[in-house]
Amino acid sequence: RSSRFSIALSEDGVNYTTVINNQNSSGKTLKLEGYDLGGRKAKYVKYIGLGNNTSKPWNSISEIVFVGK
Repeated sequence: RSSRFSIALSEDGVNYTTVINNQNSSGKTLKLEGYDLGGRKAKYVKYIGLGNNTSKPWNSISEIVFVGK
């Protein structure tokens, strides 16, 4: 099952910039999948779940890892 999501970043927790918009996960692996956040600095990260390809209203997340450069 693939999940659709967006990711927004903020340095102050008020003003967010969307860096990933309406992205689909592959739905083919339980391993981590990498997504480029554009090298932006952020103190806050907002994951916005937009449903999945079978039971539209929900997302399943088992782990999120953020790696800085």
